[in-house]
Amino acid sequence: MIAVLAITSAAKADTVAMHHHRHHKFEHRLKRDVRNGEISPEQAKHFHMEAKRIHQEKRMAKANGTFTPAERMHIHKEKKMMSRSLRRDEHNDKVRG
Repeated sequence: MIAVLAITSAAKADTVAMHHHRHHKFEHRLKRDVRNGEISPEQAKHFHMEAKRIHQEKRMAKANGTFTPAERMHIHKEKKMMSRSLRRDEHNDKVRG
């Protein structure tokens, strides 16, 4: 029983650590892009607010005690769309050649 609890808590800790890692990478990416002039501070603020909205939506989905696969897929899709949008904004003025 104790081993099961230890494994469960270790898996949860890894999930939390991964969330913090992703958030840190996202914050670093926004700061770097503002510093390099790839996005404006207003755009960075928009992305911060969007990330906050998605996080709040995830917390609400988990509030009832179950986080269904459909809810998980929806949250993942929103994060992916936000990342794509940021990438488009980063490379908006770039000339390929």
